[in-house]
Amino acid sequence: MKHSNILKILFIAIMAMSIATSCGSKVTNSPGASAKKFTELFADGKIDKALEMVQGYKEASEEEQNKFKMFIAEAQKELEEKGGIKSVEILEERINEAGNEADVTLKTIYGNGEEEESEQKLVKTEEGEWLIAMEK
Repeated sequence: MKHSNILKILFIAIMAMSIATSCGSKVTNSPGASAKKFTELFADGKIDKALEMVQGYKEASEEEQNKFKMFIAEAQKELEEKGGIKSVEILEERINEAGNEADVTLKTIYGNGEEEESEQKLVKTEEGEWLIAMEK
């Protein structure tokens, strides 16, 4: 086989693997990705989807779910005052030894240019999904 044919085949194989990996990867496969996704959903006004990423929300009573929604509505007002979110960056991701809890540090840049670092606690479900932990 010619050298150029080997390179072409290798290039096609690498591209195919890259496409398969990017299409098949789950957004919430890491605590950092989950924390970032939660923030982005919240910023985009996709409140129900964001709340599905909160530990215990699905099991909560209707009254408790309404409290969550009221809290989120207040936080969204503050977000609007800052001009929305321009970008979110994962600064640090620390997973405990058991692999079932994590602390994630995010850097958020708001539309008005203000920057903020925040810490988010997450827990891993039995299914392997990372959820936002709610302090009790």
